[in-house]
Amino acid sequence: MTATFHLCSAPSHASLRIDGELDVQSRGPLAWRLLDLEQLRCTRYLLDLGNVTHVDSSCLRLIDDARERIVARGAELQVESASLCFRLLTRVGGYTALAEEAERQLVAASAGDRMLRTLPGRDTAAGPAG
Repeated sequence: MTATFHLCSAPSHASLRIDGELDVQSRGPLAWRLLDLEQLRCTRYLLDLGNVTHVDSSCLRLIDDARERIVARGAELQVESASLCFRLLTRVGGYTALAEEAERQLVAASAGDRMLRTLPGRDTAAGPAG
């Protein structure tokens, strides 16, 4: 399976969802999609990498280089979702800033889950009240 790319934009932000394998075959299309994303000149960029099943080091480099350019311009890049594969390989590959951004969404999701469990009317032992 090769990667598929879904780019959406609004005046203030743009998002890119990537599904599948980021490998040598998808490196060229990834490079073009990242350039398309950057050329929108938004203030906020969102990456959805939750369905990435494989990523090689050359593709990690492309994503991290795009992140560096976006941040250097004063814009924000946020990873909305990242697969376990992506999170592990960014950490092992030494892409510290990208790895931290990919893991940040997990912390936010965990905090949201904890908050939901403490809402009134929620019996966490028995499941949702009803």
